[in-house]
Amino acid sequence: MADADVRRAQLTNRLLLIAILMGCTYIPIFIKQGSAPLLIQISILLLSLSSLFFLVKKSKHQVAAVLLCFLLITHLLISGALIEGGTGRYFLILFSILGFAMVRPIKYGVLIFVYSVLAFFFAEFAHYFIEPLIVRTAQQSELVYVINMLLIFMGCFFLIFHYKKGNRLYEKNILDQKKQIESQHDALKESHNEIQDSIRYAKRIQNAILPPDKNLAELLKDYFVLYKPKDIVAGDFYWIESQSGYTFVAVADCTGHGVPGAMVSVICNSSLNRAVRELKLTDTAQILDKTRELIVQEFEKSEEEVKDGMDITLCAIKGNDLQFSGANNSLWIIRDGEHISLRADKQPIGKFEFSHPFSSKRFELQKGDQLYLTTDGYQDQFGGDKGKKLKSKNMIDLLLKLSTEPMPDQKSQLDSYIEEWKGDYEQLDDICVLGFKM
Repeated sequence: MADADVRRAQLTNRLLLIAILMGCTYIPIFIKQGSAPLLIQISILLLSLSSLFFLVKKSKHQVAAVLLCFLLITHLLISGALIEGGTGRYFLILFSILGFAMVRPIKYGVLIFVYSVLAFFFAEFAHYFIEPLIVRTAQQSELVYVINMLLIFMGCFFLIFHYKKGNRLYEKNILDQKKQIESQHDALKESHNEIQDSIRYAKRIQNAILPPDKNLAELLKDYFVLYKPKDIVAGDFYWIESQSGYTFVAVADCTGHGVPGAMVSVICNSSLNRAVRELKLTDTAQILDKTRELIVQEFEKSEEEVKDGMDITLCAIKGNDLQFSGANNSLWIIRDGEHISLRADKQPIGKFEFSHPFSSKRFELQKGDQLYLTTDGYQDQFGGDKGKKLKSKNMIDLLLKLSTEPMPDQKSQLDSYIEEWKGDYEQLDDICVLGFKM
């Protein structure tokens, strides 16, 4: 039983006790005056009130409260009409208030209030129309008045005590809840700080697998990298390696973003390194095939089926000869203001039902050609006036427009454009764009 229900049950019990005491005070008067009808009424009332204790004990305190109010109001109504000067009609005022404290739902409290008010006025004016059955002496009236006032005082005391106790309990609950919330807040704050520290440390680890600017500048000369993780760590990564006279450049988009994406990126980056560094593969298609094999082997160690992997754009450059292979992500080349796209295979690197060997494409590069490797985060970003995706066509048009600018300026303008484009929209995915000029 809720605290409020317990308190209402206690109030009902106390008022039952007052009602029984009130009834007992009238019995000697009625015996002395020989008023059998009112004596019978009082006896029936006392028996009825006593029976209400059983309802309270059976957790039927709401029913008991309603019956108590109606029984007492009816008794006071009859007594007020049949005894000269009324008897206890001021109790009706008390019960009009008690109904709201004792009874739920509130509609029953309203009903008791209306019944009490009607009974009060009826008892007040009944003697203009009904001959009283009992005429009390001045001494009896004074005694009954004193008893009634004492009982009314007890009822008011219990009512005030009921609400005061309720307020104390409410305040205590509020304070307890406040302490609990503050404790939970401190625990959450501490947990959040620990998680943030872990993620920031994970970022340091992820940054360690990304090529430093020194290597990029040495191998690519004129380049830029726009790298904007959605969260602190990312599932996107860029990669560069020099082996057997080839410069290998890649931009990859691993499954997911944030911490899960970063974990997948470490495995994918490691597999790519093994294919080139340990196995000395130089054909881009063979590199992707071997990388896929290594990634699948890693994830097959798990008891659960894991289909994570990556999309990637991979280039191998030797002199002016370009070799390209891609998993879902194509390579874009801009030459003399014209756009050239080398299409990727429509399959990811990872466990895939319809996987097949990757293909490689060769292309003769010219001085001034600009190559762009990108994940889908930039072109898939929602924004603009209509809240739609940027799309690859608009991104290519933007790159064509910026192709006359130096590479560092292209990066800053690409960054400014995507920030303006997304506006108040949340960044959808990790963004990674690598561009360089031959």
